[in-house]
Order: sequence, then structure tokens, then C-alpha cells
Amino acid sequence: MTEERIRENQLRRMAAMQGFHLQKSRRRDRQAPDYGRWCLSNPNRHAVILENVDLDEVEAWLNLPWAEKLK
Repeated sequence: MTEERIRENQLRRMAAMQGFHLQKSRRRDRQAPDYGRWCLSNPNRHAVILENVDLDEVEAWLNLPWAEKLK
């Protein structure tokens, strides 16, 4: 397993423990603007938290304190 795949799985688990769902864009066209990008959502509220972001942005958001996430 590559380091990138390990990081993806860690962030998915981290998101799940906080009640969120992390998924990668399913685009296969490398020219598409959302190719390889990520979406973080709250399945309980049917709300998208972050959309079309990279893993660094997802990780930064997941590491924020809860008070910051509520803003």
C-alpha cells in the first residue's frame, strides 16, 4: 500500500470518528477541474462541509477544534 493510500484511509477513519464522510471525486478525466479532489460531508444533516479540496485542506479542517468547525 502506498503512503498516499495510507493517508487517505487515515483521514477517512478520522472523518468517520467525527461523524463525517470523506470521499474522492469519481472523475476519470484528468482535465476535469475536480479530478483527484475530495468532498467532506455530514451524512446525518445531508450537508456538504468541504467540496473540491485536496487532502491537506481536509486534514487541516479535521484537526480544527469543534468550536472552530461550528462557525
